[in-house]
Amino acid sequence: MPTPAYMKIEGIPGSVEVSGREETVQILAFDHKLHIPVDRKDGKPTGTRVHGNFYFTKTYDKSSPELYNCLCQGKDIPKIELFWYEIKPSGSEEVYFTHTLEDVRVVEINAIMPDVDDPAKENYKHMERVGFRYKKITWKYEEGNIESSDSWLEDR
Repeated sequence: MPTPAYMKIEGIPGSVEVSGREETVQILAFDHKLHIPVDRKDGKPTGTRVHGNFYFTKTYDKSSPELYNCLCQGKDIPKIELFWYEIKPSGSEEVYFTHTLEDVRVVEINAIMPDVDDPAKENYKHMERVGFRYKKITWKYEEGNIESSDSWLEDR
């Protein structure tokens, strides 16, 4: 089973109370696509990179009303950080990868309630899938401080 990720949303506290992760949002699922369009006949690029929505799934928590407010009011979020943890041989969890989004806008929220009559889903919680767009993204592998970024404001 994967280790959950945790998201820090600038100006919007989450409900996590775990030491070192206070007021973050626990992320249960994640999906983000980045691609370059290519010609189907010869495989040559037909355009520049395309960033898809940055999706994550979480349970309802105290960040939920604020995220809905950002969506409905068109409010931007200055910065969001998504921290990925791995379990070290010592048994401790440490951040090994980080996504940082800048100038973020909530573009979609999908409320999810699994079928309550399906016994296979009896442990599921009420959830929401949130979609973000951003102006800049940075990917960072913590060991060795290796990072790369892309901004929609830069020509490629």
